[in-house]
Amino acid sequence: MKNAILFILIFVISASIFGQNTNNDIENLKNKIKNRTPLEQTIILQQNIEKDLNNINLYILKAEIEINMKDYIEAKNTLTKATQLDQNNIKVLNLLGMVNFHLNNLSDSVKSFKNVIKIDKNNQFAQNYLAIIDPFNLNATTLLETTQNVTDIDMKKLNDEYTKYTTDKDDFAYLLYKKEINVIDDKRFNYTIHCVVKILSNQGVNFFREISYSYNSYEFMPTVVKAGTYDSNYNFTEVDKKNIVLVDKKDSSSASSMYTNRKYIAFPMPDIKKDSIVEFVINFNSTGKILALNVFDHYLFGSFDKIINNELIVRYPKTVNLKFLKKGNDIIEDTYDLEDKTEKRFTYKNTPVYNLKNESISIYELSPYVILSSFESWDHIAKWYSTLFEDTISKEEATDIIKNINLEGKSTFQKIDEIYQFIQKNINYIAIELEESALKPRIPSEVYNNKFGDCKDQAALLIYLLRKIGVEAYPVLVSTLDNGAVVKEIPSSLYFNHMITFIPKQKDVEEELFLDTTSSVTPITNIPSLDQGIDVFVIKNDGTGFFKTTPIIDSKINKIEEYYKQTVDITGGGEIQFKEKFEGAYSELIRYSFQGKTNDEIIDSFYTYQKKSYPNLKKEQLIITGTDKQSGNLELELKSEEPSITNVFFDGRQKINFSIKDINTLFNIPTTIKYEYIRNFLFTYKKTVEYVFPQNYKIIEGDIKNFSQENEYFIFQATGNKLSENNFIFTFEISLKKRIIKNEDLKTVNDFISGMVSQVNYNLVLQNNENFDYEEFYDKLSKSFKQKEIYENYIKKMIELKKLDKAEQIIEEAQKLFPDNIYFYIIKASLLLEKNELDKAENILSSALIKEPDNINLYYYLIDIYKKKQDDAGLEKVLLEANNKFKDNESIVQEVVSFYSRIENYDAAIDFVKNVIKDFPNVSNYHANIGYIYSLKKDFRNAEESFIKSIQLNERNAMALNNLAWLYCENDVKIREAIEYAKKACDLEPFSDVYLDTLAEAYFKNKEYDKAIEIIKKALKINPNYTYLQMQLEKIQKAKEMKDK
Repeated sequence: MKNAILFILIFVISASIFGQNTNNDIENLKNKIKNRTPLEQTIILQQNIEKDLNNINLYILKAEIEINMKDYIEAKNTLTKATQLDQNNIKVLNLLGMVNFHLNNLSDSVKSFKNVIKIDKNNQFAQNYLAIIDPFNLNATTLLETTQNVTDIDMKKLNDEYTKYTTDKDDFAYLLYKKEINVIDDKRFNYTIHCVVKILSNQGVNFFREISYSYNSYEFMPTVVKAGTYDSNYNFTEVDKKNIVLVDKKDSSSASSMYTNRKYIAFPMPDIKKDSIVEFVINFNSTGKILALNVFDHYLFGSFDKIINNELIVRYPKTVNLKFLKKGNDIIEDTYDLEDKTEKRFTYKNTPVYNLKNESISIYELSPYVILSSFESWDHIAKWYSTLFEDTISKEEATDIIKNINLEGKSTFQKIDEIYQFIQKNINYIAIELEESALKPRIPSEVYNNKFGDCKDQAALLIYLLRKIGVEAYPVLVSTLDNGAVVKEIPSSLYFNHMITFIPKQKDVEEELFLDTTSSVTPITNIPSLDQGIDVFVIKNDGTGFFKTTPIIDSKINKIEEYYKQTVDITGGGEIQFKEKFEGAYSELIRYSFQGKTNDEIIDSFYTYQKKSYPNLKKEQLIITGTDKQSGNLELELKSEEPSITNVFFDGRQKINFSIKDINTLFNIPTTIKYEYIRNFLFTYKKTVEYVFPQNYKIIEGDIKNFSQENEYFIFQATGNKLSENNFIFTFEISLKKRIIKNEDLKTVNDFISGMVSQVNYNLVLQNNENFDYEEFYDKLSKSFKQKEIYENYIKKMIELKKLDKAEQIIEEAQKLFPDNIYFYIIKASLLLEKNELDKAENILSSALIKEPDNINLYYYLIDIYKKKQDDAGLEKVLLEANNKFKDNESIVQEVVSFYSRIENYDAAIDFVKNVIKDFPNVSNYHANIGYIYSLKKDFRNAEESFIKSIQLNERNAMALNNLAWLYCENDVKIREAIEYAKKACDLEPFSDVYLDTLAEAYFKNKEYDKAIEIIKKALKINPNYTYLQMQLEKIQKAKEMKDK
């Protein structure tokens, strides 16, 4: 509980304790140590204190850090030393009081804070702590008083029972949760809460280490009757009496109002651990004051936590007409006659547990319950509250308020809207529910002068002003969607947690209106989502009332509409015009995001967001309308030149994609919840995209689609309209028709959405096939993007179009932009090779080699250059250099072998390959290479041996198989084996005319002329212009003719 209090008060520390007497040195020191760990910070500060023992600000800063570390003992030591420098320093005394509070030294804490009050009687920080320590000004005396006997319960029996109902996932379980209501009369009652909790995990220990129970302090006063823990042997340890406190209010960051009658009685549990049993009994006795007219309680048996025995006991005088309503067949009801009283007992064993995380339904809609009420009727409630409300505003004569609203020359509806927006803009919503103001509104002039008020206050002011201009209007009691529905069978004013205003149809008001000014940005034609589609109670000024259902705002009112016009140039960039309109609930969401900002700050926010989508957007190109109004539609309009609108291909084609891939984010409909899904509001989303391409562009791939679909929940349609060959519009629109989606329909709904996303996702490719200017295209593209790939393709296209001078120019530009990119050296060398400027090409590649000496592609180009130059010395040098760098590169080895073979330096070739084989003895091709050289030298034995070794290393080496077969044919030996080797080579590479020629030669040598002719003809089909093969065919045919003779 103290941790919660600390959050309330630390804000006050930073605002009212520190920072008043700081100097530049202290601020500089704080900046220097802010990124250090807390321990390092305290060490540094101690060192500074030792250097400057009289600087009290150093002690304060060190104590602050120690408090944040929760090292309260060391903080106390530091602050005690500080008091020796100045015993009247408010900062030191406040911190010392807070530290003693956390150390449970309450008397010392009170002493420190009272010393502060002596110095500064209005010190809020000290006053807050004194209120917490000593809420009744009783010097922090105990609140623990035994005012009634607690009936002993069989704790062992309860404990033995829990294992039947709990699981390993439970952190704790209520063995007993009991509420006893003792009705005094038809307006007042006392009640008692009795809880027994089994702690099942360390998380459960943390949860129950401090008990904090809320109550209505205006109508009730709490007393702790019994509180403490049981160990495994059922020995009871009682709560320390001095540790029971009343907390007046929550911190301002809480979802609940600070200004409320709700307080908390709180105390820490002693010696709590896993497997402990916690028990506490708290009486809440009537103060005699009442807010509502009668007795009422709405008791839920369902819970977010495990409850094994849940009981509600109600005792009431027989003279009190108490109505009961029970929902839930498993609730056992018993009635007992107690002389002048009646007792009803409602019990439920193992009550339902609801996990409503990510659910949109209220526990009130699910849980079994018992409602009890002494309210006579709804008419009785209407008469009572009408009197209360009308008495408040009938006293008012604040005619000056209406003068501050510009109503001149406006229609009745416009006047209503002006008054409505006036309150939205000028009256801040603050829930003030102290004492009687929890139900009774303040008079309109007080609300107007304060410039704040809760829902009742704002409704009272609005109704007062509307009646001043002759418009009939009434207060409306509301139980919002999250608060549970009103059960009409049991009347009570206490169902309601909100108030709005109702304007019926009347002269010059054609439609009924429900107005809720607590939402400061909701348009007049809308109401907040929690107010929609619920039964509300309208209180008329004649003392009558009636139920009415608030409207569910139509999907066409809550709308986002987007329009994009994209005028595209030949490079895929161009002008984007974008308009977006937010209506209804969507305008509310946007307005909430910039509440409290100036108009310039709003524009800055929109600009920052839109610039993420449009990087070239200038602020003056962005226009926002509607921000001058308190509520209503918002519109955004912008223009921006952007370099990339479509996807551009390097051949000039452009691709566009029309999709609604972000639609799932817009819907955000869950798939795995347990109950029905309730959407905040119905809505419509419409997106229109227009494309305008340059002249002569036409669609060459894809097609414009039109389709629509509808089910129980959605209606959507997608249309495409071709205005001309180069201008078309796509539109997509979807509306949610139902706010509540049944659980069993969630999968169907999500499948429907996925189906929409899939259908509305198609591509169109456009191209200009009429005199497309590639030079202009690439010039613009390269200037816009400066990307390497663009220059590469630009150069290729210019070479393809035979614009070699332009290609050289682009290469020069590219080399300046990308000086370390070797590709542009290679392409320039290639271009020079094309022009037969071999020396220039060689120089370019040599320069590139200095930048990337291990780039093998540069060597390939140099090899080609030396071949073209017929420079054998240069070629040999570059080949050996390349081989030295890339020893495992077989193609380089093959180039060296080919070179030595061409110049008939067979010995050099053999020595070279032998050295390679030493390094790579198991590479089949190297043995095939040396075998080929031996065959050129007519060294049959070594050639045969080498080819066989190559085949042994790789049976699928087609080159070795073929060359061995040729060796046998050439030497007219082992012809049958030659045929088999040649066949294997042809099986591996059936489209090699060389290998087919070898097989034909082997058949020829074996005098199988028909097979030889068949094979050589296959080779000729592959390479019909090869004269040698034609000569081979003639040779074989001639031999066959000689044989046939």
